[in-house]
Amino acid sequence: NNSIFNCAVVMHNGKIHGFVPKKTLCNGMKGESRWFTSGNALPCGASVTIDGTQVPLLKNAIFSTGSYSFGIEIGNEAEMPITPGAMLAANGAEIILNPSAAEEFAGYNSETKRRIEADSRRYCCGYVYANSGWGESTSHASYTGYNAIAECGRIITEGERFRTESAYTISEIDTEKIN
Repeated sequence: NNSIFNCAVVMHNGKIHGFVPKKTLCNGMKGESRWFTSGNALPCGASVTIDGTQVPLLKNAIFSTGSYSFGIEIGNEAEMPITPGAMLAANGAEIILNPSAAEEFAGYNSETKRRIEADSRRYCCGYVYANSGWGESTSHASYTGYNAIAECGRIITEGERFRTESAYTISEIDTEKIN
């Protein structure tokens, strides 16, 4: 219907398993709603065709690997009064993933760390946060590339901020501790 959605994609072994659209759009400096349509506007069963394959657009999906289950909230959705992460955890997601493009400002990193710890404690889950990095920065905004992995209220590893090259953060989340 000629709409553009801000989505995370779930892939495994080269296969796309679904797109998760952002439902709560930021209307502040970013003006997301000028460019994107809320995932809430999607009807149940919505999909897109990619290379001849129908791929679902999944608003509140919980994915399972066989070993653990996970759900996705995108960026500032984690700052809403009722977050997608809360709903996903209440419905069985053991790990919440949050890909973000949050601009840096004074005190934001401390606020982000507190929220990651609080959300992983409140949901009793693993929480993986990954912010845009050096390649996203513009003349009016900076992105730190901050990454963190938390487990039941404690950040267990985090990446270096303001790196000038791509980086990733690796750890293990004890899903038996969560259950």
